[in-house]
Amino acid sequence: MSVFILLSKRLNKFIKAFFGFKKVARNILDLHINLISYIWYSTTNFFIMEMNFYSFFLAALIPSVVGFIWYGPLFGNAWMSEMGFIKESLKGQNMGLTFFLTYIFGLCIAMFLLPATIHQMGVYSSLAAEPGFAESTGEAFTYFQDFLANYGDRFRTFNHGALHGALSGVFLAFPVVAVIARFERKSVKYVAINASYWIVTLAIMGGIICQFGI
Repeated sequence: MSVFILLSKRLNKFIKAFFGFKKVARNILDLHINLISYIWYSTTNFFIMEMNFYSFFLAALIPSVVGFIWYGPLFGNAWMSEMGFIKESLKGQNMGLTFFLTYIFGLCIAMFLLPATIHQMGVYSSLAAEPGFAESTGEAFTYFQDFLANYGDRFRTFNHGALHGALSGVFLAFPVVAVIARFERKSVKYVAINASYWIVTLAIMGGIICQFGI
């Protein structure tokens, strides 16, 4: 747990430098610590389902990899045009910080995609608060073990996860991007470039998490 808190504190230093407001950074750090504490508590029970944490580390790389291609060779010029950027204006930015934060946020997205792509997590979340479940005892735990033995492999393919990831992109990321674009007076082309990036990214991440996450 101390390792996670240390990482959060280091992330807090980056946030303080980025925002320049100590109070904002303090609140964000507290949010990260609370989130990590929740994740840490939850993952002690996730071992019941033999989670593969390497899949999360891999999936967290996808936003950077797809972004490098999407906003580079594929749509780099169109995106810069919509943003009013030129190549010279992009020079000098802290790419290390950009990729670091993208990876951290990618881990958060990967955790979100776990229940979004793996149906068995719905049964788990319904039973997690039952007596004895956290201690791997009790009627609910026995039921869950039997459920996994009989139905644990249902809909656990890359294609199925990619479907749910893409749906998350269409029904979550796309509306968010579109709403922000309206407030920023951005064009339809801007929405198309950014929303399609998230649809593709979430599809790949969802496929990885669904097939290899547990």
